Amino acid sequence: MRWKDLLWGLAYPVYQVIGTFRHEAGHALAAIAFGGAIEEFVFLPTKGYWGYVRWEGPRNLFTNGAPYLLDLLTFLIFFVICMRLPFRRRWVWLNLVIIGAVSPLINTAYNYRPNPERVNDVDVLLGDGNAIVVHTYFVLTILLYLAGIYILFTRAKIHGHQPSASRAWTAVPSMIGIVLLISTCSSTLLSSVEPKERQVVETPTPASKPSPVVHSVTMTPAMTPEDTYEAIFRQAVSHVAGEYPQRAPIQDLEWEGGFHAGSRDPDTMEGEFAAGDWNFRLFDWDAADPSDAVDVSIRNPVTFFTWTGSATLDQINGQLRAGGLVPEPDSSTGEWITYTNSRYGYRFTYPIEADVIEHGVDWIEDTDIPEGMDAREARRFWIQELGPNLCVQVALDDAFIWFNPPENFAARFIFCQHLGPNAPGWSSPERSEVVTIDGGEYLLQGRELIKIDGGDHDEALSVEISSGMHVQVGVTTDSEEDYERYREDVLPVLLAILETFEPFPRSVN
Repeated sequence: MRWKDLLWGLAYPVYQVIGTFRHEAGHALAAIAFGGAIEEFVFLPTKGYWGYVRWEGPRNLFTNGAPYLLDLLTFLIFFVICMRLPFRRRWVWLNLVIIGAVSPLINTAYNYRPNPERVNDVDVLLGDGNAIVVHTYFVLTILLYLAGIYILFTRAKIHGHQPSASRAWTAVPSMIGIVLLISTCSSTLLSSVEPKERQVVETPTPASKPSPVVHSVTMTPAMTPEDTYEAIFRQAVSHVAGEYPQRAPIQDLEWEGGFHAGSRDPDTMEGEFAAGDWNFRLFDWDAADPSDAVDVSIRNPVTFFTWTGSATLDQINGQLRAGGLVPEPDSSTGEWITYTNSRYGYRFTYPIEADVIEHGVDWIEDTDIPEGMDAREARRFWIQELGPNLCVQVALDDAFIWFNPPENFAARFIFCQHLGPNAPGWSSPERSEVVTIDGGEYLLQGRELIKIDGGDHDEALSVEISSGMHVQVGVTTDSEEDYERYREDVLPVLLAILETFEPFPRSVN
């Protein structure tokens, strides 16, 4: 080791980026190997982090521990190269040592150190019930890296005139590392394929309406923060499934290995889980206390069901933001079904092949925040005040009807209409249709929206009826043929649905 070698410390940011790329690539490659999909891969400094990777898929011992296996593999390859090959320029050799030996040591040791402020990979690995394996691996690899770096600086062949080092100086550390890598990979893969049960006690969650599928977890002294978050999460999902068994038929969830808690910010914690069309998210504003109230959201982007609220191990509070797909009885007679919206005072009938979807508050403006409330309190206030059926959509193939009450004038809380293009490359001839609603004749007016170079061919016609309800009818198609089919076969059905529209006095919210 020479004093001028220390000048390369000025290049630390470059080495850090390389090391971060290797670390995040380890997670990404392992996730892909287990059938996961990468959502974000960042290895440059951002949001207070050197990098991070987010993926959708299994989170197990292998995917969480892959960066440290890749550290060991990198060390073995670079150790042999730097020991056995002659280097005429010391700076080339020195940079290979830094990237291939020093960097794995720093990454492994940094993440192995205790850090009460942030849950990292090692905390998750230790929480999976493999503490002996994890501690043994990290201690042995750190010692191996230290010994390897010492050997490199005292025995390596740096230029052609220096005598070759004894093969033992290369073979012994390499063999130890290979044995450690193979044994650890084997045990890690086996543990990942057949995960051990978490040390928790499962008990049914008392609920006014029984849930057929989800159970809660009671806290035990051995629970990690991730266990606590998962316990809260299970209880929230069980609560929602019990409250809305038809709108939210959350069944057969595979919990083991699915839930993951992580953080980009040391003060907060996020958890996520996906099962089929369902997406579940958890956010804790105070990660230092995992048992406090956390924000929970349960969504289905296919049916638009959305529930948001807060939960602890003992209490759940939340609101249905969007009712999602309205459950309908089986109709083998071909008769039309009646949809009733008591909150906003109207009903209509529609054919069984159509879907009715309810939407609630999606955003609030600063001007809608009542005095004395913050933004989060105001959001909860308006969700409760306006309900999950503020906007109602009828979907029939590619066609639609939107029912938008005066409370959502000018899209105050949610877009409740089809937004046509307003850009060059489109023609928009005017269209109109006459329809009778609640005994009165109304003129639906709008435009046909045609993409000049082919493809999209849409339509949107709107009218405001006497009750103040704004209604839009239209379609989104991909071709002229589909549009003509809509005009001939589907539009008459939509107009027939509108003609069944009937207002009545609203219920008290």
